[in-house]
Amino acid sequence: NGYSAASGIFTAPVSGVYAFFFSMRTTHAHGWIMVGIFKNNILLAEATADGNSHSDDVDKGVTFATAHLNKGEQAYVRHTAGETYVEGGVFTTFSGLLVSPDLN
Repeated sequence: NGYSAASGIFTAPVSGVYAFFFSMRTTHAHGWIMVGIFKNNILLAEATADGNSHSDDVDKGVTFATAHLNKGEQAYVRHTAGETYVEGGVFTTFSGLLVSPDLN
């Protein structure tokens, strides 16, 4: 399937157009954070969450990106600014799917 749970990196098993989704949540105790979806060290999209800006003391950031990946190219999320804390479990997700494989 191309995704490594150990590293958090997706490696394209086939060339084609992929769609990626990332969501996260942070709390007031940890402030704001920015996280991006990257393809081979190129920023595709970025999400921001700021626990300080809401009366319920939590905030969720989400982002979505589509990109063409050749077989073996990688997509992943990486911290880009702010605090380094996000809540785990169901509060932080990274997923992707093959939209259209390249035709040979």
